Amino acid sequence: MADIAAGLPELGRTYHGPNKTLDATYGTDVGLEGRTARFDDYAPGQAAGVKVLRSNRQKTCMLVRNTGAFNLLPKHTCSWATGYHGKRVAGHGRTLDATIAGIVDEHLPTAGVRQHDLFWITVAGPTLTKLSRTAAEAVVLEFGCLISVTSATSNGVTDAAGAGHLDAIVDGTVDALNIFKKVGIALSAATTADTGNDLLADITLMPS
Repeated sequence: MADIAAGLPELGRTYHGPNKTLDATYGTDVGLEGRTARFDDYAPGQAAGVKVLRSNRQKTCMLVRNTGAFNLLPKHTCSWATGYHGKRVAGHGRTLDATIAGIVDEHLPTAGVRQHDLFWITVAGPTLTKLSRTAAEAVVLEFGCLISVTSATSNGVTDAAGAGHLDAIVDGTVDALNIFKKVGIALSAATTADTGNDLLADITLMPS
């Protein structure tokens, strides 16, 4: 399987790029919203032209539009825009029971994706995510189930827990009642020392 879908951006790039002036009057590219593609799994941060595989797996990604009023950041969760499920997102995940759309492309620059642009989210398979910024919530067992954390706003990525971050489901707690909102499973363990850091996860929001 090729590491790019014909006519669509590679991982690490948005459809319109960083410099084009964008507005809310969308053209024919609305027909691209919701397209899916499968990509080889390789870690971000590699030199240009070098793609050393992280695993022998592939991940499923969906091309969606950011209609929120701020940039969406790589490795963070994002939530569907009202009325546009499967096409547009409008902020980072910010509640325990949030229905998460996917994980913002881990390969994007740290500035993330601008309002109105199209970009990839991971909906199935391996990707880096962000652990909760609250120490107690950052303790994760390998293969533990992950859910969205609670934050004051969908742009509050530096809030107490951090919008767009993930927490482990703990047996016997209120978290366990939200198992049906599971985003994925952890592919490595984490401790309080990993608070707010990257965590490799296997996303399970769509069939792979």
